[in-house]
Amino acid sequence: MSTRSAALALVTAASFALVACSGGDTSQQQEQQASASGSGSMSGSQYSASVSAKNESGMQGHVIVSAGSDALTIKLEVLGLKGGAEYPTHLHSGTCEEGGDVVAELSSPTVASVGLGSSLTELSPDAMQAGQTYFVQLHQPDGTPAACANVEKPAGG
Repeated sequence: MSTRSAALALVTAASFALVACSGGDTSQQQEQQASASGSGSMSGSQYSASVSAKNESGMQGHVIVSAGSDALTIKLEVLGLKGGAEYPTHLHSGTCEEGGDVVAELSSPTVASVGLGSSLTELSPDAMQAGQTYFVQLHQPDGTPAACANVEKPAGG
């Protein structure tokens, strides 16, 4: 198995661990697994989506948006990052395909030695509105869009 495949397996396993640690049931875990290969899925107070490369960056991963009464949490895990580089990340209104305005700055991923980066950002519960379209976008250090995922605000909170 290549290093890239092993790291992607690690990203997928980490998302399942996140669901398991948050008290998720088997149906939530199945929905999380289904979302790893396609568009996003809603499961209670969580929304999960695949992160896709833009501009031939080669980056891939997933994002989980969790809604609680006190905060909206966005967890991002991306493979294909270079250690020591800063990857500005934002929540935008709109879609990856159409673009849109920045709604909130998110924490830049911290990069591990295998090129896997992760970040966790807490926002106000009203940072996203139900029924609106949003996307999480990761930028190269020079500002070029590098990876993107369409997301929704999950129910809850």
